[in-house]
Amino acid sequence: APADQAPARGTGAPSSSTDNSPYVVDRKTLFDDGMLVMTSNNLILYSNDERDELLRIPASKIESCGYSMMRRKLVVKHRTNEEEGLERQIVQKERDIKELEFELEEIKLKKGKLKSKGKKDLKPKIAELTAKASEIQQQLDAAKKAQRDLKNDPETISRTKKEEAETQSTSFQLRSGSRDEYRIWEHVINRRAKGAERIKVETIPYGAIVMINGEPVGTTPFTAEKPIVDKAILAGKYDLSLLLEGHEVVHKHVPVGVGGDSAYERITLDKLESHNGEIDAQAARARAALTPQTVDLAQCGGILREVECANEKIVLLTNELLIVSKPDNELYYNIPYGTINSIRYAGGLFGRIGTKRIRIEYSEPDYQDLSIEATLDDCGGKVSETEVRRRSESLVNLVLTQRDNSGNMSTNDVPRPPQHYEITEQDIKTKFARFDPIDFEKVIMKLFEKMGYSASVGSGRGDFGADVIAKGKGETIVIQVKKWDSPVGGPDVHKTLGCMHTFSANRAIVVTTSDFTNQAYEIRDRDTPVELWNWDRLRDEARTHLLE
Repeated sequence: APADQAPARGTGAPSSSTDNSPYVVDRKTLFDDGMLVMTSNNLILYSNDERDELLRIPASKIESCGYSMMRRKLVVKHRTNEEEGLERQIVQKERDIKELEFELEEIKLKKGKLKSKGKKDLKPKIAELTAKASEIQQQLDAAKKAQRDLKNDPETISRTKKEEAETQSTSFQLRSGSRDEYRIWEHVINRRAKGAERIKVETIPYGAIVMINGEPVGTTPFTAEKPIVDKAILAGKYDLSLLLEGHEVVHKHVPVGVGGDSAYERITLDKLESHNGEIDAQAARARAALTPQTVDLAQCGGILREVECANEKIVLLTNELLIVSKPDNELYYNIPYGTINSIRYAGGLFGRIGTKRIRIEYSEPDYQDLSIEATLDDCGGKVSETEVRRRSESLVNLVLTQRDNSGNMSTNDVPRPPQHYEITEQDIKTKFARFDPIDFEKVIMKLFEKMGYSASVGSGRGDFGADVIAKGKGETIVIQVKKWDSPVGGPDVHKTLGCMHTFSANRAIVVTTSDFTNQAYEIRDRDTPVELWNWDRLRDEARTHLLE
């Protein structure tokens, strides 16, 4: 069974994630109450025989996890009844609005009666009522805005759910095990609840093997979540090593943590003065254990330009910039244009135009003020300075143009071959686990195309609640796509209904891999033009239209 899905009877709880699944099994241990499994999204308790799911706590609802010395148990504090708390606030705002509207109407009536008498000595009283009406109108406007935010604004919805939720403690006791095992579980759960820190390692030159506590995990430039390594968790630090053929080995310590700043290491590797066969052999063994992250440029739709550099190649796609190795196209960087802060000439007199070195400054989640430098290839001086100047100017101008236009672009332009979206029965059985949320929108687009519509995905940023637009058969449909484990609530249904006017749509559909809350179904049942496709409906439609 996929990691974030309860196993069917007799299939057993997951022991590891598949390579193409977005969900990861962090840890699995037998406790007194059953088999406890931590995935990237949920803490799940299965029965001892691993046939049935007994408890599921979303990681997003966990407040903290710690070991209780008194109870000698692992105690997880988590929020419950979030949807009910949000609904209470929405209902309360509706009451506040009605009361304010009634009070405002009363004041207007009183003011009208006083004006009708036409007496000068009543002017102060009328002015007082006018000021009072203005004050209540401001309160009414604020209450209406608060109500809209409770229904449509993700930040307000998330904050209100947390504030209004009830807190519950659930404890787990190991059948046997040391305090160390509890310490590891504390870290594993808090890592997902508070946020897994990341580690980013860059080297000069590129391509060094990154070893964490003796295991090869990738090559530089390397970015990933800090892994779960028992020895490192107990020691409070990772042992980081960098191997590159012909260079000295670098050893560093990186702190273990959760919910804090991510680690960043930028290291220049020194060349060995003489050949060291042992280091080269160690690097070769580690490299053989890794899968090269190569890019098939033939599958990259919309290549704007390829620029040869001395040690790498810059590839400009429609929405992002790639830096790959020469000649095997191993991916070093993929940088969305919207994250580029600047691109300029590096080196030369005052960074003058025409120098061979280009410096790109950009940002990414958890990391700011990152930079890359690349040197244009002049083929050992065979390319004239004039031609180098033309190439560098053209590259800088094109990147700046793409960056300035990036507000209307998707930030995920890594090319996917057509067969990536070919759906199999296994995809349906795993609830499309191998697709990330952006890719899953394209799956839904393909579904509606198979149903006879002309469909397109939204722009991503600022899509107004419509992930997919389907047109045909005399109608326009706005579709909200939720690849969620938890139920979709009423505010998301309201948001989808609210965007119908923007796209001149006849009806709306909310599609999810989970289910909907009672509030969401109540909105549908009020004779609104919205369909709610829960997992059962989506599964049936996918089998009918997407299986080849």
